[in-house]
Amino acid sequence: MSYWRIKVEDIDLQNAERSSVFDDQGSSKQSSRIRRARPLTLVLIGALIVSLIFSGIMLAEYIQLSSSNSELAKLSSAETVVLDPLTQESQRFAPFPFGGLKYDQLMSRSYFDDGSINASVYIYEYLLGAIDLGLNVTVDLNEGYLLNINVTTQSAEPLSHVDARGYNDFGEVLDIYTKGVTLLASSPRSSFIGADGFNHTRQAQLRIHPTWYITSPENQTEEATLRADVTYFNGSVYKKVIFPFLLTEFGCINTNIENAEKIAVGQTVTNHSLSERRTDEFFKVHLLKGETVSITSTQSKYASFYLFVYNSSAYWMYSLNSSLPDPTYSSEHNVETQNVTFTSPSTDWWFINVRSVTNAWGFFVLEVVDL
Repeated sequence: MSYWRIKVEDIDLQNAERSSVFDDQGSSKQSSRIRRARPLTLVLIGALIVSLIFSGIMLAEYIQLSSSNSELAKLSSAETVVLDPLTQESQRFAPFPFGGLKYDQLMSRSYFDDGSINASVYIYEYLLGAIDLGLNVTVDLNEGYLLNINVTTQSAEPLSHVDARGYNDFGEVLDIYTKGVTLLASSPRSSFIGADGFNHTRQAQLRIHPTWYITSPENQTEEATLRADVTYFNGSVYKKVIFPFLLTEFGCINTNIENAEKIAVGQTVTNHSLSERRTDEFFKVHLLKGETVSITSTQSKYASFYLFVYNSSAYWMYSLNSSLPDPTYSSEHNVETQNVTFTSPSTDWWFINVRSVTNAWGFFVLEVVDL
């Protein structure tokens, strides 16, 4: 008997994991099932939690997508207001040997229906082969909120190109100023800059420094378009206001007397320039016998230009109140305003020549008026 007990004990010790075979069948099997069910239950609960999280994410994305689609649908049917384009025209600027020439010309347009929205283009400086520009958009809404400000540029590639984000004299990308908006695109060599309004802002500003590069021949006319789109919700409807700006640089062909630009008495010629690389521009005006006119050339600061008047044979010059032909007379250079009073001895075409002296460069305005 003792041997049998020892043997049983040995069996029990060696088969501890299978003791249910020799114990009460009901309780042992239930205990085994519970032990086996615990990890399965944890797996199922984990899967349920993951499923709920995933469903929550999907629901949030669906709500966001639905909201986005709803807003996009509203934007697609937004009221669009296109303002009349502002234009700036000038002759192709003379190639300058170094540095740049300050121009400081401003074009500005405002829209006041839902507050104050303004877009301005500023022509800062003519550089060697480029025009330094500035574009500023400000928004101040009465109600609602700003959605976005988009700026696009367009020109004839590849000899004329506007970079929406410009560079300074050291080749460094110029900073973009923002207030109340977040940039979406601002890379150099781009024709687009986008900015989204945040926190349902009513006030915002975007200021960039585009550069217009022109490498085509001087006698070729080039155009560039800058456009600012402001999209917002005014409390009732979605609206988009478009501010277009058109810049034109006319080709310069009147660099000799044969291609003189025709002007009329009373006309003012603006935005023409000279340098040591373009030294002459010619104009022609038709005068009656005995008609007296005042010819005035006003030049930019530090420019030094001569002013001459030739007859139709291009051999003689009249100036300094002289009524007789004398090739030695001309108005004095190195002054900001030059004037010639001329009386026509016959009914004919007369040629006016504005000429730069050595190393002189700048803009001039020419005016011919009856006396």
